Amino acid sequence: MGWNALIALHAIGALLALVLGAVMLARRKGDLDHRRLGRIWMVDMYWVVFSSFGLTRLHPGHLSWIHGLSAWTFVSLTMAWRAARRRDVGQHRGWAIGTCGGLIG
Repeated sequence: MGWNALIALHAIGALLALVLGAVMLARRKGDLDHRRLGRIWMVDMYWVVFSSFGLTRLHPGHLSWIHGLSAWTFVSLTMAWRAARRRDVGQHRGWAIGTCGGLIG
């Protein structure tokens, strides 16, 4: 995949994650639509995380501090998913809101 295509797909994924994250935070929680949108958001967020590791143009061949944030996002996203699977609403809420907050900056 070309450099410009990776940047474009990463940016599109990040924009979609922002929009879906805002929708998820604003709407009713726990219903079927919440779970469906949450799955889409999580798959999209994993794409954004993994695609970020292909973006090393500023330091060719090396990772930068932003990749540390990507690694942390992977951890927090996975913890939110695991809590949802265990039906631990409090933990899920905390990890999911924290992941959304990290996405915003």
